Amino acid sequence: MHPTSIGSFQVQRELGRGGMGVVYLATDTKLDRQVAIKALHIAVWPGSRRNTQDITRFIAREGRSYVLSVSSLMHAGAVPANIPHRELMIADGDLRWADGGSCIAGPDGEWVIAPVVDTETLLIAELDHAKVRQQRHNFDPAGHYARPDVLSLTLDQRCQHAITIAERGTGEEPPPAMK
Repeated sequence: MHPTSIGSFQVQRELGRGGMGVVYLATDTKLDRQVAIKALHIAVWPGSRRNTQDITRFIAREGRSYVLSVSSLMHAGAVPANIPHRELMIADGDLRWADGGSCIAGPDGEWVIAPVVDTETLLIAELDHAKVRQQRHNFDPAGHYARPDVLSLTLDQRCQHAITIAERGTGEEPPPAMK
């Protein structure tokens, strides 16, 4: 499913997708011509102050993408009086369950907008797709990881079993059929 419009562009279909996002074929309604629109991949996940403080930046840096962490404010005063078992929900005395923490981290792991806590607000930011490309050029998946003296990967293609049963007290390995 793709968007039907982006700004003044009427989206017709998806042309392709990759690590940085999705490309759509669209019509520019102001100039009456076809264009290709690239929509960046943005990771969105729920958060709170304790989650967004470090994890959002880490995910952005590791994924070399923008990450939006969206979290609501939730407190006892927001629970309507007619909700069943409301008194049980607020009985523990902690009147604040979610403190917000909505934020935006850039592909370099730095804050575009730092976590906003205890305040209801609308976050608006201009995202520069060139930063995604810049950080992806900075990514070195083979470089320092490609040192067999430090790190190696072994792929075992044999059939694996979820459980191995060994006889109690014998110290012997179970027969191959049991592995």
